[in-house]
Amino acid sequence: MKKITYIYQAGRTARMNAMENSAKEFFYGYFHMKRAYPDTNHLEFDNKSSTSIIKLFNNFIRKLSGLPFFSDLIINSKNKKVLKNSKKIIATNQRVGFSILSFLIFNYRKKIKSYVFIMGLFNNNPKNQIKKFFRIFFIKVFMKTFNHMIFLSSGEFKFVSENYPQYKEKIHFLPFSVDQEFWTSDKQPIKNRKNVLFIGNDGKRHYKFAIDLADELSFLNFDFITKKITKSDIKSDNVNLLSGKWDDMNMTDSDIRDYYQKADLCIIPIFNSLQPSGQSVALQSMSMGVPVMITKTDGFWEPKLYNNKENIIFIEKNDIDLWKENILSLLENKDLSIKVSKNAKDLVSKNNNLNIFNRKLKDIIDS
Repeated sequence: MKKITYIYQAGRTARMNAMENSAKEFFYGYFHMKRAYPDTNHLEFDNKSSTSIIKLFNNFIRKLSGLPFFSDLIINSKNKKVLKNSKKIIATNQRVGFSILSFLIFNYRKKIKSYVFIMGLFNNNPKNQIKKFFRIFFIKVFMKTFNHMIFLSSGEFKFVSENYPQYKEKIHFLPFSVDQEFWTSDKQPIKNRKNVLFIGNDGKRHYKFAIDLADELSFLNFDFITKKITKSDIKSDNVNLLSGKWDDMNMTDSDIRDYYQKADLCIIPIFNSLQPSGQSVALQSMSMGVPVMITKTDGFWEPKLYNNKENIIFIEKNDIDLWKENILSLLENKDLSIKVSKNAKDLVSKNNNLNIFNRKLKDIIDS
């Protein structure tokens, strides 16, 4: 029997205890694997970690390399026992990966197979030469240590394939997928105003631009769900600001689904980078039948599958007039909105459905 241990950042246990209000995509196949292998379990970060020498060391390494070392939040005596008894360990992002890196190195004789999901690791290129040196050094150690690296963005996967060919047997591309059984709309609500949704908390979102855009389109209704914007930042009274972040559960997925349900459009203005920012929000929105308008960036997750005004609306740059023109055009063109929504939903069903993701992940883990 395969004893599999998933490792998450904080917040998963609480979500697992309230699954009737939660989608399953951010568990990265956990429930599917547990059905196949009942001995599958999980650990998560303890954000109340006390001050220690290890914590101070992690702070030093983070400053030195710019990489997310947080072993003090996961490597304790209780968790070490669980990890040492595991046959396979799945780190659900690179922060978790770097935080268990020392454990994997010191326990290499146990021949524990290790897997890590990666999104945006290769986006940062520090100008400081010392930080750049140590970042490259630790990334090489990271890549050599993990048995399998699973990329959620085709752009980053391609970059690693071309620049680190020696690891071609270790790397896999698995498109991020959403729980379509959860993110579904079974009715069309009555809409008295045009509703635009902006949601997210990651560092690549252009929050100021979203605020300015809402101010410029004062005759539309905007719902902002984020912790990165405060009431004092808002310039106009057409914005309904809600404080929401996935891991703190002050808003459930069911609550968020209700906002998708009433939205006519989901906007994702982002800064250009290799990181596929906005992917989960876009796919959730598409699954709900809500058209997505997003800045076209180098890190867009699967550019070959998406075509402007066919299944998405790409905006070349974050220019207020350009976005305003495209928003009004889409909201006024019902046929275009319906076409984009339908095509996007069909694409998610074929390519980014969680059931497909789960099957492909199991193949990787069983290989």
